[in-house]
Amino acid sequence: MKGKGNKMGKLNIIKTEHGFCQWLVDTEMVETEGEYGETEYDEADYARIDFVKVAPEYRGRGFGRELIEKTVAEIERAYPDMEIKIVAAVVEKGMDLDRLFNFYDSIDGIDVVVAA
Repeated sequence: MKGKGNKMGKLNIIKTEHGFCQWLVDTEMVETEGEYGETEYDEADYARIDFVKVAPEYRGRGFGRELIEKTVAEIERAYPDMEIKIVAAVVEKGMDLDRLFNFYDSIDGIDVVVAA
C-alpha cells in the first residue's frame, strides 16, 4: 500500500580541518508497507550542494575545491548518475558572486545555480 508522497532532504556535511561543505538530495519519496517497513525512493531529482565554507586563513589555497570534490565523490558513491548542482550565493560581506560562480563552474561534474 502506498502512502502520501513527501519531499525529503536530509542534510549531509563533509568536514575537514579547513572547513565544511553541506549538501542534500531533493527527492520525492513514496512510502511502502513492505515486510520490513522499508521506504523506497520514487524519484530522485538532483543532489544540491548548498554551502561551502573555508576558514579565512585557508582560502585561496585549494581547500574549497578539495571539499567540493570530496562532496561530489560522496554523492556519486551514494547516488550514481544523479545530477549534482551547487548553489552560488553571496553569504559574507565582500564576496564576489561572479568570482564564486566562475570558481564553481571550473569544477567538473556539477552545474552551478545562482541563488535568487
